[in-house]
Amino acid sequence: MRVLVTGAGGQFGAELAPRLAAHDAVLLDHETLDVTDPIAVEGVLESAGPDVIIHAAAWTDVDGCEVDPGRARATNVDGTRNVAAAAGAAFMIFISTDYVFDGTAGRAYTETDETNPVQVYGRTKLEAEQAARGETASLAIARTAWLYGARTATGAPAKNFVASILRGAARGPLDVVDDQVGSPTWTGDLADAVLALAERRMSGMFHVANAGAVSRYDFARAILEGAGRDPGVVRAVATKDATPRAAARPPYAPLDGVGWRSEGFDPLPEWRDALSRALPGILDAG
Repeated sequence: MRVLVTGAGGQFGAELAPRLAAHDAVLLDHETLDVTDPIAVEGVLESAGPDVIIHAAAWTDVDGCEVDPGRARATNVDGTRNVAAAAGAAFMIFISTDYVFDGTAGRAYTETDETNPVQVYGRTKLEAEQAARGETASLAIARTAWLYGARTATGAPAKNFVASILRGAARGPLDVVDDQVGSPTWTGDLADAVLALAERRMSGMFHVANAGAVSRYDFARAILEGAGRDPGVVRAVATKDATPRAAARPPYAPLDGVGWRSEGFDPLPEWRDALSRALPGILDAG
């Protein structure tokens, strides 16, 4: 199977690459392929001739997207449309997000729930889902959440919530919001799931996240406990009292992969189990 990956330079790409060793993989980071350039996208995809495209390229800086919606739309929406339009007969997997939901349902979201993003990032990812559907029917959308991993594809330490908590706790007390709840997901487990999806080429909408739900505050404490550090340095704070952010966050948006399981895919492990397996690599990365 020939697999082309866009956005392969990030923390997800770093976990996906070794899992594609048994396949013919074409790994493209932003320097190799600018997805906002439709001519370049068409040329690269036509030359590569992939059986499967895993489209992970995106601008995921949630607050940055709020400040620069033009760039967010160009990368997330237009970039996705360009890839889908050039996909041809290839099966496409688009990596999307829990931020397409507003977080007011009071329960975990399934694949059939109504979307209502509350910030630019979520809106552009939802528009990207729609753009991809408009260009190709051979498509799977894999929504995930709160991604964290050890390193980028270059070997540099990845930037994510887990790494930030470990760094911040070394400097002193940390205020962490206790009224934002989601499904933290390790990039290694997501990579396994996406590879299974690629091998089956199953079209549809799927929620692909580590099982369970946890607040940012309790997740931060679990990170420090797992690292053998003092979780007492973490202090709970409400979002309204925290340092202001440019973009709103959904207050309660765990993902429930009902559709994923109904198609016979293995559910992803519980978030605590994933964290315990991920932490050694993250600590090693520094």
